[in-house]
Order: sequence, then structure tokens, then C-alpha cells
Amino acid sequence: MVRTRAAHLLGTLLVLLAAGCHSDDSSGLDTQIQVQYCNAAESANNQCIDAAVAALILASTDAAPPSDPVRTLSQLRLLPQPRARADLTRLVSSPFIVTLNQLLDANGNKMFPALSGSFSILPSGSAVTSWPTGSNQQAVGTATVVFNQGPVNYVDPGNGAFSSISLGSFTIALTSTYTYTSLNNWTFTLDTQVLIPQSSQVTWSVYSSGTVVHTVTLYGFRHVNEVETRTNAGAINHLQIVRTVDGNGIPGDGPGGAAQIDPSNPSAFFSSWVDTIDIIANPVYINSFYRTENTTTTWDYTLTPAVATQTIANQEIFLFVPGAHTGPYSDASLLADYGTLATN
Repeated sequence: MVRTRAAHLLGTLLVLLAAGCHSDDSSGLDTQIQVQYCNAAESANNQCIDAAVAALILASTDAAPPSDPVRTLSQLRLLPQPRARADLTRLVSSPFIVTLNQLLDANGNKMFPALSGSFSILPSGSAVTSWPTGSNQQAVGTATVVFNQGPVNYVDPGNGAFSSISLGSFTIALTSTYTYTSLNNWTFTLDTQVLIPQSSQVTWSVYSSGTVVHTVTLYGFRHVNEVETRTNAGAINHLQIVRTVDGNGIPGDGPGGAAQIDPSNPSAFFSSWVDTIDIIANPVYINSFYRTENTTTTWDYTLTPAVATQTIANQEIFLFVPGAHTGPYSDASLLADYGTLATN
């Protein structure tokens, strides 16, 4: 299946690669550096999407963001009951600023330690609450992430490459449901997708220590389904987060594009990004990543401090660079082969 999938994906990009890429290294950027820079820009962008989603969840569970310290759903057990019940109208109605250093996990550690800085979120949409109990809620809308609060910086944990952005935006389409049984027994489901069109690419500045700054522009499609389930019954007291990254659309939308279809498994789709590195010596280098991943994280509150266990499944990263196509990689194999860590 892997060979079939890789061959199919390569076929969709042959024209692009042949027309827009140069395989020489007169710019001094060999394949490893190309992959590191493109992955750093993509990972930074992906983490910003994830941070925005975490903040959107917060916005639907915190009474007045961002006046209080930013908390994640995993800390709802600390909140009084009137504020612990999600109000999805805030998910789609209240603009706010996300300060990345304030996004914390259940033990007060940074959720995104490789990211720093701030950005704005501008939500728009509608929410429907069941009557009279308000126990079931639905929301649909969009949230535009705007980099207008100074630079957002990302440091690749694998090699220290530095990525920065201080201008630009992208829009997250979202649909969510919230089912409430009691204070510590509820389920929150959030589907989000980001489509960055080729006509409106996002640009990151990337460099390693002592090197020239290069710009990496990217466009593509990414979908994330996140199901957070809070359970407190008998000996069980935990929060389980099941997160799937792929190329499917949110409910009601189609996938990101036919090029992402695995011919041996038509139901499987990939998130996909296409990156262009601007070079003085050469016009461009183009790299493409196709990614899928499923992660389950469980926070056990019967222990103090809470302990998180995590399993990662279905992690596949296919890589296309001028003259080569490789994969699938995992985080570990991408680090071993190219010295860079991926955020899918």
C-alpha cells in the first residue's frame, strides 16, 4: 500500500516539480537544509493552527478570555460549575488575542514550548443550544488567525532552525458539538479545517544560526478532528483527547483535493502542504509534504500532579523534493534522516 500511495502522490506532482524546481545546490541549500526549512515553516504554521484551536476551546469554556490566565479544557475541573459548562456562542463570537506562553497543560506547563509571541483570532458564526436544559450545543463558523501582534517565533526542536512570521493570516473553518451530563462528565467535539490557497500563501522567515534568512511560502489544506471526553465516575477520573490530522473536510465539506486520495484506500486522505523557498542563486526550491496522524492523550486526574499518557498511530509523512520522493516517515525517522521534527 505504501508503494502504491507514494507512486500515486508522486504522479500528481511531476508537472509541478519539473516546472518549478532546480536540483542543483549552487545556492548552498542541500536537500537536508531544504527539508529542514520547509518542515520548520510547516510545523510552525501547524502549531499556530493547533494553538488557535486550543484557544477557541478555551474561549468556549472560560467566562472572560483573555483576562484570566489561559487554561485548557484539561483544567476545567478547577473552575466553579457556572463557568465549567461550555458556551459555544463564545466560540464563534468574541475576538481575542492568543498569547502563546499562556496556553498551558493540566500541570501548568506550556502546551507549545517551541512557539512564542501572540496573534489575534477573529471568530464569526452561530451557535444553537438545546432548550430548556442547554445540555447539547452545536456551533459552526470561522476563525481568522491574524499575525498582527508582533512576531510569532518557532524553534525546531530537532535542529534549532528559527522560523518567524509577523504579517499574514489564514482562516479556520469549524464545526463543533458539546454534550453535557454533569460538571466532570461531558464530550466536546471540534472539527477544524484550514485551506490556504496558492493565491494567498503564508510566508515564514527561516534560518539557522549564522546563516542567511530565507523565506518559505506555503499553501495547502489541513483538517483536524478533536474529541475531548471528560469522565469522572468511580475509579475513573480523566480527560481523554483523541486528535486526528488528515485531509478530510469538516462535516458537510469534501476532502482537500483528489490528489490526496490513496487509491488502495479511498477513504484515506492526507493533509498536504506545498512549500517554496526563495533563493537568490536559484529561482525556487519546492518541497511538498503529505501527512496523517492519530494521537490519543489521556490525562489521569487520580494522580497528583496529573499524568498524561499518549499513543500515536497512523503517522505517515510523505516528502517530495526536487528529484526525489520518499516516505512514509514518522517523527523519529524524519529526525534520523533529515535532522528535523515534524508537527503534523
